[in-house]
Amino acid sequence: MDPSIKLSPAEREEHENDIYTLYINGATRRQMLKYAYENHWGLSETSIDAYIRKAKANARDDATYTEETEIGQSLHSNTE
Repeated sequence: MDPSIKLSPAEREEHENDIYTLYINGATRRQMLKYAYENHWGLSETSIDAYIRKAKANARDDATYTEETEIGQSLHSNTE
């Protein structure tokens, strides 16, 4: 984050959610930067990149969780 910009936890969470949604819907970095600019976030590209990195990590974690859940459900249904 830009040290001169202090975001509330709610604003930070909203930005994270917006970038995550854009990421999982296939938006490019350029589209995400444009979104942040058009919505007057007032953050640097470096800050937006941090949100993008977090979105990628969260998407990876969510995919792993879903895969493990699906495997567990499949194994459970095969034992019945």
